[in-house]
Amino acid sequence: MRTLKFKTNIQEMYCVDRIASYLDNVKDIIAWSIDIHAEDHLLVVQGYEGLQSRDVVSIINLAGFHAKPVKGNLITRLLRT
Repeated sequence: MRTLKFKTNIQEMYCVDRIASYLDNVKDIIAWSIDIHAEDHLLVVQGYEGLQSRDVVSIINLAGFHAKPVKGNLITRLLRT
């Protein structure tokens, strides 16, 4: 399983409802959450290994919003190896 994080422009609950119909229907996504109160409106997606950041960005764009992957810091990358 992998966890992907994204900065988004999703700021309201009705926006979360809009993206839910897209994210909930992707077979590679296990779970997702968004913090609309955080500065970067952080979207966290947990999925199977085949899930790519570009896939999530495309889905969010399709729903009419923007998402940008949050790059892991050096410690995060080292812990994965």
